[in-house]
This record gives sequence, C-alpha cells and structure tokens, in this order.
Amino acid sequence: MATDFGVNKDIYLARLANVGCEVSGIEFLPSRTPRKQPAASASPQAPQRPAQLPQLSPIERAEVEELVSELPEGLRAAASKAIELSKRREKQNTTSEGPTP
Repeated sequence: MATDFGVNKDIYLARLANVGCEVSGIEFLPSRTPRKQPAASASPQAPQRPAQLPQLSPIERAEVEELVSELPEGLRAAASKAIELSKRREKQNTTSEGPTP
C-alpha cells in the first residue's frame, strides 16, 4: 500500500508541475494509531469533531487565490481547499509551538 502512495505522489507532482504549480514535495503520513476493527457488539459512537484550525488572514487567502489562479477550473477549487487547509494546519502548528528563534 505504501508503494501505491509513492507512485501516486509522483503523478500528483507531475500533474501540478504540468499546470504551473511547482511544489517541493508531497508527504503522505500514516495515521497515528492503527485502525481497529469495530466489535460487532460495540455501540455506535458520535462522530468526533475535527480540531478547529485558525482562519487565514485576507492576505493569506489572496496568496492562495493567486497560487491557483492559473489552474484549470476543475482543479482550482480542490487545490485551493488543499492549500488553504495546509496553510491553516501550518499556522496552527507554528502558533502552538511558539515562534522559532
């Protein structure tokens, strides 16, 4: 399965580069905990809400829009959402760790 992700990684990088969106790499991370098969008698749990990510500033949103402006219409929305979430996660990590010296 890890090999499949490696193959897809090269495809994603090539496709993004083909439309002018050069990225240095894509990293697929395994889940922190292995999946457990639900027990047949286990009661269904309420879905967990994802952690709230910080919002992007108007300047950061404009940067995202500029990055995806040259992409084809069908790819633009998905790429914009992915870049925005990536920036929001990065922002959360930098704020939770504190500024780096």
